[in-house]
Amino acid sequence: MRPNLAFQRAISGLTHPLSIAAIVILLFNDHWLRWHYPSWLTGKLGDFAWLIFAPFIAALLFSWLIPRRLKQHEMMVGVISFAFIGLWFILAKINPLVHHITVTTLENIIGWQTTLRMDVTDLLTLPGLFVGYWIWQHGKNTLTLPRRAAVRIVFTLGTMATLATSVPSADSGLTCVVQLNQNLIVFGGISAYSSRDGGLNWQPVKTIDAQVQSVTRENCLEHSIKPSFMLVDSSNKNIQYRFQRAQSIERSVDGGQTWNVDIDLSELSQDVRQYYQHQKTDQIGIAINASPGPFDAIIDKVTGNLVVAMGQDGMLVRTPNGQWTWIEIGQYHRVEIYRFDRIFDLLKGELILSGILMLLVLTTYLQPHRPRFATIVLASGWILWLFGAWVPVPKSDDSPGLNIGFFTYYSNTLAAVIVFLLIVGAVAHILDQKISAKQVIETVLLALGSGALFLFPYLLWSQGTIPSYSTASIFALLLGLSAAFGTGQYLKRRYPVINPEKALET
Repeated sequence: MRPNLAFQRAISGLTHPLSIAAIVILLFNDHWLRWHYPSWLTGKLGDFAWLIFAPFIAALLFSWLIPRRLKQHEMMVGVISFAFIGLWFILAKINPLVHHITVTTLENIIGWQTTLRMDVTDLLTLPGLFVGYWIWQHGKNTLTLPRRAAVRIVFTLGTMATLATSVPSADSGLTCVVQLNQNLIVFGGISAYSSRDGGLNWQPVKTIDAQVQSVTRENCLEHSIKPSFMLVDSSNKNIQYRFQRAQSIERSVDGGQTWNVDIDLSELSQDVRQYYQHQKTDQIGIAINASPGPFDAIIDKVTGNLVVAMGQDGMLVRTPNGQWTWIEIGQYHRVEIYRFDRIFDLLKGELILSGILMLLVLTTYLQPHRPRFATIVLASGWILWLFGAWVPVPKSDDSPGLNIGFFTYYSNTLAAVIVFLLIVGAVAHILDQKISAKQVIETVLLALGSGALFLFPYLLWSQGTIPSYSTASIFALLLGLSAAFGTGQYLKRRYPVINPEKALET
């Protein structure tokens, strides 16, 4: 049987240095650069790199589907592969049906929402196909052993890079609002909503027709999210609005000569609200971008209402008489965050840390004289607790990028297991009547006080008194350790038989 020269040429093209560079660029662009430095360039760079190597992956399949007995089999595979990728790319960018089929297929394969957009300007990246075809023409149809060994790795990376543009996108909420005839249309996540009364009431748009798609492409696909923007009332040029994200909406009635704060939005910037919004990830299964608005605004031509897209916080509407109203749309609404019934949702991990601290204080001071091995185990429990308290799980977008939640969770779990085992020894010590009931009661109360003092700064953070979670963590650690040390000093003076300092030796 004739060797499959087209297959070998496809492998040669896929392992070409330019193809490997394109794969690396696409992975870097779509998994880091596009999220940290979003721009027109990063959007186009990924498509250009993908068009360089994607035809080689298609050629691996077509080289077996097209019968090898046909004349010029190798040339046919190359032409068909590049034509297939190019045509598919073009149609997916300009045709709604092909785009829908492509997105649906990708989401069924990878299991999450894609970020593949229908954007005609992406056709500017088609020259990437010519780079790939140049590699195909100058490639070899014979393979050396090193390339045979490398093809599996490169093919896997190429497949990953093909799906790289489909990483789960964070739902930013309501970020774009447009006027369509007498209606307002706002877009949130993958849903659209319409209003006929100036943004006061909204209904889901069940079917996105061609007109809505046209308005979306024109106004929203290239809609850039800026920290500040302005809006001029078309019916009265002297009335202008200035929007500062998570700060304020200002209004001018003299053409921008003077400005007055019309509504203060500074409370939206506190990270306790952003963290609460992040918890929606567990509820709806989609990653949440909790960055506060305003993101976009429009003045309704019918009612004259100012309608502002506020991301996860829903919509904010100002009527011509100056009244501001927060509007709930679907899952997007402004949450009354500073309520005591939300404390347990906000402070689950901190409550666990507080409980472990109380048990550590009990085990340290109820059984001051213990075997050396038990002392080492107790010291390990303290170290694990300190790690969990000092390096808490990030609470907001301003937290460090390293996700250390996995490590803190298991360090706290292990510390709890250690404390549980040691508490058994302390209980046995009490049952042997080596410590009085009065001492036990005082030690328990002091341990509860240590846990309460540790938790106190987090309670203030949850109610907005302390704006930064990291600041609350520092105060919590200082208060918790001071209370634990003070408990030992008090018990040492109160009951000289107990030697808490020796109990803490490692």
